[in-house]
Amino acid sequence: DGPPFIDPGIWRTMERSFLTSSSSFEDLVSGDYFYVDKSLFIRDIVEMKKGLFLFTRPRRFGKTTNLDMLDRFFNCRFDSRNLFDRLRISGTDCYEQHLNRYCVIRLNFANCDSPSHSAAYKRFSMMMSDAASGFRRIEHSPLLSSYERSLYRRMIDCEMDRAEFYSSVPLLCRWIENVYGKEVVILIDEYDKPVNSSVIHGYYRELTADLRPFLESALKNNTHYRFAVMTGVSRITKESIFSGLNNLNEFDIFNSRYDEYFGFNEDEVERLLDDTGLDAGLIDGIREYYDGYRFGDCDIYNPFSVMRCLEAAYYGKPGFEPHWVNSGDTQMIADALNRTSAEFRDEVLTLGIPSNRMRTRLNPYLDFRYLESPYEEDLEEAVLTLMVTSGYLKAIPAGDGEYDVMVPNTEVFMAFRLMATRMRVVNERRMSTFIRSIYGLDSARATSDLNRILDGMSPRDHYDEYIHKIVLSTLLGYSGFRYQNELGSGDGFIDIYVESDGGGCGLLIELKYTDDRKTDLEALSEKALEQIASKDYSRSIREPHIAVGIAFRGHTASVMIGHTVDRDSPDLSS
Repeated sequence: DGPPFIDPGIWRTMERSFLTSSSSFEDLVSGDYFYVDKSLFIRDIVEMKKGLFLFTRPRRFGKTTNLDMLDRFFNCRFDSRNLFDRLRISGTDCYEQHLNRYCVIRLNFANCDSPSHSAAYKRFSMMMSDAASGFRRIEHSPLLSSYERSLYRRMIDCEMDRAEFYSSVPLLCRWIENVYGKEVVILIDEYDKPVNSSVIHGYYRELTADLRPFLESALKNNTHYRFAVMTGVSRITKESIFSGLNNLNEFDIFNSRYDEYFGFNEDEVERLLDDTGLDAGLIDGIREYYDGYRFGDCDIYNPFSVMRCLEAAYYGKPGFEPHWVNSGDTQMIADALNRTSAEFRDEVLTLGIPSNRMRTRLNPYLDFRYLESPYEEDLEEAVLTLMVTSGYLKAIPAGDGEYDVMVPNTEVFMAFRLMATRMRVVNERRMSTFIRSIYGLDSARATSDLNRILDGMSPRDHYDEYIHKIVLSTLLGYSGFRYQNELGSGDGFIDIYVESDGGGCGLLIELKYTDDRKTDLEALSEKALEQIASKDYSRSIREPHIAVGIAFRGHTASVMIGHTVDRDSPDLSS
């Protein structure tokens, strides 16, 4: 009846179900599960021949599953024909030539995140022991010296000293070649996971002092492997981790090669809906919540969230939930943002308000040292790069080395709201009280409410009108209000216009700022109202609205509620 896969590779067996709790390639393919076929990734790796390949993508975008697929395909310890005969790779020229023909060393750094340097090093040793234990023939082989066999024993028993640990991978590769007579493939998963942990727990320099010589020895000064594939979230700067690795081929989210192998594209999601028999109308909600990422030239959906969403719908529980953001930890990002200036932090958090974006420079290489840099420019660039590579922002090239960064979808908007709440940037209850005071035309109470909000926010070295506009925009956006900045109307531009929720009143807000302690804030907020009238800012507003003047000085403000303009009666009235 033909091969049981549907181009572009979504296939199922007769009994349909979902597997979203495992990244095991064998489990996905051998069970009765929906699976999106990415097996042509194998062909493309083989065609690159020898070398070292690094693929970086956000977490839960298929990196571990793809690496597991490579392991099952190349590893001579397995007989994998039953897994791959149904997949697209089986129709290529490289299938018979490379299937189960290599010895594979697999190093998984995912479990090496630790609260201390000593604990991390112990896990490195255990990881190396796990990798070596699959080649027990070495221990008794007459082809090796007694010293080499004893050294292998120490590798298994986690008893190597540091110098031996640093050279453990090339040693193991050479022993495998001699004893097994096969070429070696090296697979390294989540290489940057312990680096992230070391940044959070404060031992980054000690960790990289171990990781750098280990990786250099394994991947640069090692002639005993055919190719190596690494995965991670970030391209960590060569100076800190990959110094001297001139054979490294890097494919990050900005690179168009291999862009279709991590995550789902539009066609794959539509075919998944068709294959599951679910309502094709779900695509609109899936697109809003889980689409929006961009890898190279390809628009990408979050595969983890899509499958969780389809699984819920398939079993009669339709709905769109923040699956991906609820499965991870934003601690590193929150910690990094807290080390930036309050102005920059608030500007970043305003990206969590739909339609907002920022033009900035990014460094594709993430140098975690910059997260502790005293230079604001280095720190800010590192934070934005971290947020882009982690999947919390997407970046579109804008030319001249700059990018437009924005939140990709509704699911991540929810993560921004959570971060803003945890960082106490916004208190929705107090903001709602402040807005109710404005609609109640109570200037004194609105002033008191706003000052209570400002008093609870982080201190700043300086304030100006621009900073206060960011602060107020953040408060409004995260509290659910739709607003526009710098809206052209009359003889100028409205600082902030808050739209009505339909049938109500909008808010036309003019801001003033002073750093002079002698200036009367109440009088300054009156001047803001006078500017609204004199420049006829109400001219282009086609709904009833209230004029509001706000004057700031640091953490202190004065609110003056002046005029209400009715659509049918455009004359100003008190």
